[in-house]
This record gives sequence, structure tokens and C-alpha cells, in this order.
Amino acid sequence: MFDEEAHLSKVFLVFHEMRAQGLEPDRAAYNALMSACARVGAVERCFDVLRQMVNGGRAHDDEDDASEVAAAV
Repeated sequence: MFDEEAHLSKVFLVFHEMRAQGLEPDRAAYNALMSACARVGAVERCFDVLRQMVNGGRAHDDEDDASEVAAAV
């Protein structure tokens, strides 16, 4: 589990570096991040990413988002 969590930390690091460079993640990037969270069982982090996606205006509607989280988890 440690290796998976370390890998997830690297994924988040790249995601944050991307944003620091001024690149805004699209819906696919957020979905990939949620999927990575789900693979290691980081359900709460998955929901945190969903909140970021919604707050960043990348979500289309609540029903789609709920389906994406359910599929990821």
C-alpha cells in the first residue's frame, strides 16, 4: 500500500506543478486524478478532487459528476 500511496502523491505533485505553471486541468485530467485516487482506495481524496473540479467550473452537472465518482470508486 505504501508504494501505491507514494505513487498517488507523485500524481498529485505533477497535477499541482501543472497548475503552478498556469495550465488549467480539463475534465479529463480531473477524471484521471479521481481514478488514481480510487485505485488506491483514497475515497476522500477522490471527493476532494471532485470538489475542486466543481469549484473550478469543470463540472457539467451534478448527475454526471456523481456518476464519475461512483465509477472511480
